[in-house]
Amino acid sequence: MGFFSKLFKGPEIDMEKSSANAKKMRALFNQAVEDGDNYRLIFGYT
Repeated sequence: MGFFSKLFKGPEIDMEKSSANAKKMRALFNQAVEDGDNYRLIFGYT
């Protein structure tokens, strides 16, 4: 099991890229929806 855990660490999270994507999604949402800031957006990535 130790050998495979070294090979398959799983995805690494790029928080800077994730934060930039969240800001883009918020801007697009606010353009499309009146009072968009009153909504909480949930997003995910892989």
